[in-house]
Amino acid sequence: MPNSSETRVLQAQQLTKEVSSPEGTLTILDDVSFAVSAGESVAIVGPSGAGKSTVANLVEKKLIAMGRHTYLLDGDNVRHGLNRDLGFSHEDRTENIRRIGEVARLMNDTGVIVIAAFI
Repeated sequence: MPNSSETRVLQAQQLTKEVSSPEGTLTILDDVSFAVSAGESVAIVGPSGAGKSTVANLVEKKLIAMGRHTYLLDGDNVRHGLNRDLGFSHEDRTENIRRIGEVARLMNDTGVIVIAAFI
């Protein structure tokens, strides 16, 4: 089995991203580093409106451009299907994340890189 440095397909270090808003310049990424290997999951978490989906979409586009198989799991595509029976109580949120983890693991078993963006 190859070690993780041999299977690494994307790596970024010390990313910082600022955006302009009516309130001024906002830092949405500050000194973020990550590496993605084939068959792994990438979790992007943060509060509502923090830019998780924006970052997830950019990572997915880069991986697709590199010829990698990816799938993006986010609140919209999971809550409208697999988890449509769940609400927003603590117990339901816990079950939501548990199911996402199970789906990601199954997809990772096939070599798909899963990008999960959730609160």
